[in-house]
Amino acid sequence: MMKKIFNDWAMFVISLICAIMWISCLTLRIKPCGILPNVLPIEEKEYEMLGTVEGESSSFYLLWVIPVTLPHRLDEAMKFAIQEKGADNLINVRWYLERQVWIVGTVYTIHAEGDAIRYVDSKMK
Repeated sequence: MMKKIFNDWAMFVISLICAIMWISCLTLRIKPCGILPNVLPIEEKEYEMLGTVEGESSSFYLLWVIPVTLPHRLDEAMKFAIQEKGADNLINVRWYLERQVWIVGTVYTIHAEGDAIRYVDSKMK
């Protein structure tokens, strides 16, 4: 009787571990890619700092080779970062690539983060 309970419990634990491994991420790699001074050319105006923002763009490849979504793009990630606080530009930009390998495919995500700025109209002062 005790042996059967132990065998049932062991089978449950093994099944649970297999299920978690089946649906979980196999590998996760984050690679720093670059630093940019600004996204758009800096205008000859005063600006105010709005704070740090982050944007991302991702794509999914089914079975690691078949693209399912649009490709991930750095310019799209930077655009989302600028829109986060309604900024005019992004300075001190850092970007990196994240790759997640799953059983069913791969997810690539580009992260762009930096300092959001908004140009101040000097006539309003």
